[in-house]
Amino acid sequence: MEKLVVFGGYFKELFPCQLVEEEEHTLARIRCLKLSNLPDLEKIWNQDLRVDQLLQNLETLEVKFCDSLINLAPSASSFGNLTALEVEDCKALKYLVTSSTARSLAQLSVMSIKECKMVTEIVAGNEDEAGNEIIFRKLESLKLDCLASLTSFCSVDFTFKFPCLTDVIVRNCPKMKTFSLGILSTPQLRKVWLSEERDKRHWKGDLNITIQQLHI
Repeated sequence: MEKLVVFGGYFKELFPCQLVEEEEHTLARIRCLKLSNLPDLEKIWNQDLRVDQLLQNLETLEVKFCDSLINLAPSASSFGNLTALEVEDCKALKYLVTSSTARSLAQLSVMSIKECKMVTEIVAGNEDEAGNEIIFRKLESLKLDCLASLTSFCSVDFTFKFPCLTDVIVRNCPKMKTFSLGILSTPQLRKVWLSEERDKRHWKGDLNITIQQLHI
């Protein structure tokens, strides 16, 4: 089984803390996981699971309309082969990934977060990590859409590098006053789109300055 789609249901946890070995082997083969319309789901994976083994081959993760979801994975989880991450209308989610998980996203090329009204930042970290470096080596496309509480990509003073980022959409994020607080490198980026139709764009030579001037 390489693809698992779960649509509808009222359980609080998708993968419980105890799995038999055969179940672990089956889940470890999943490359695409899509979850939708699970209003009571609080956790996808139990923190006591050997999550990294279950995630080792996952390439696509889509999570939509999961109103009670608190996090996408335990704080130290690694998504080493994930290429596409899409999250939409998860009302309880406050951040997307921890800084530890962000560092594992070496293959991620597409990230989309839409209509998650409680999300305040995409990457969550601790102040004692300030100055550390996080590189999204293959991220090409980033979409931040209708995030009413989003203030920045990350509220901690990390150094962020996006060597391949060329496509950015920022739409209806009224509280976003800057992209990030630390050093920011986006050498390929030349514009920020203000709509999905890509008919409006803005660019001031730097991603932080561009975001800062969106609300002026």
